[in-house]
Amino acid sequence: MMTFDSMLMSALYFLVSSVLSIFGVILLLRAWMYRWALSPAHPLVQLTRRVTDWIVVPTSKVLHPVGNVDSASIVLSLGFAVLYMLLNRWLRFPVEGVNLLVVPFFTWVSWILSMLNWGLIFYVLLSWLNPSSPMTYTLAILLEPFLAPIRRVLPQFGSIDFSPVVVFLLVGVLSNFVMPLAYGRVIF
Repeated sequence: MMTFDSMLMSALYFLVSSVLSIFGVILLLRAWMYRWALSPAHPLVQLTRRVTDWIVVPTSKVLHPVGNVDSASIVLSLGFAVLYMLLNRWLRFPVEGVNLLVVPFFTWVSWILSMLNWGLIFYVLLSWLNPSSPMTYTLAILLEPFLAPIRRVLPQFGSIDFSPVVVFLLVGVLSNFVMPLAYGRVIF
């Protein structure tokens, strides 16, 4: 039987871990959009900037972008992964030893894979429902580095593009390896 205190702690854990994960993913998205030089006027770029400028702008004064890599957003995203791991360590899963270094990295990788999955889902749905949408074009730009190698290998089936399905399956397979590492369930 759950007590009120344990229910409250579970709710608090859910809330804090969700906020940390969302911020980590938004920071990764900001870095990815910076990498592909999306217009600052794009609504998705404006959204990520509004949400993350409070922490990225001061950090950018110390961690300057290197070429087309937004160093501040990447490092901050890893920082949120560390905070997420510390929260898990404190409330859920004991993480010790070398796993203290490994778990945040694989948490970060799991966020990347999750972001890729959701991007693929939205891209496929938008390409069916509204292929001329500006968001479809934006998602195509962001996902093309993952889809293009598959398209080169996969034979064409008329006008149907199966590369998102293949990438989705590959991400699922990778997630099966990454998730236990992200939760510290594999001991090094």
